[in-house]
Amino acid sequence: MQLDEVGFWKRSKIMVATARNYPAQLVSLAQNLRQILTDVSIIYDQHTFKPHVTLIRRVKSAGSLPELATQIAWTAARLSLVQSLQTPKGSIYRTLADCRFIGTR
Repeated sequence: MQLDEVGFWKRSKIMVATARNYPAQLVSLAQNLRQILTDVSIIYDQHTFKPHVTLIRRVKSAGSLPELATQIAWTAARLSLVQSLQTPKGSIYRTLADCRFIGTR
C-alpha cells in the first residue's frame, strides 16, 4: 500500500497519512473482522474503514496541510490486536495477540 496523502480528522484530533488506493484484501479483512465482532455482540464504531497511520495526536486545528514529498510504501507482515491505554503521561500500547500473514517472514 502506498501512503500518499496527509489528512486531519477533526473529531479524533489526529493528523494521519492515508492511501488513495488500497488492496481489496485489506477491505475484506476489515469487513470480516467487523462481522466477527457483530457475531459475538461486541460494539464497535461504524465509521467507514480508512487505512491510515497516525502521525500526530491531540491536534487542535490544521490549516493548510503539507503534501507528502514522496509516497511511503507500507507493507504488513502480521496482524496484531493491540490494547491502547490512555494515561496522564501518554498512551501505552500492549500487544494482546498477533499472527503472521501467509507468505511473509
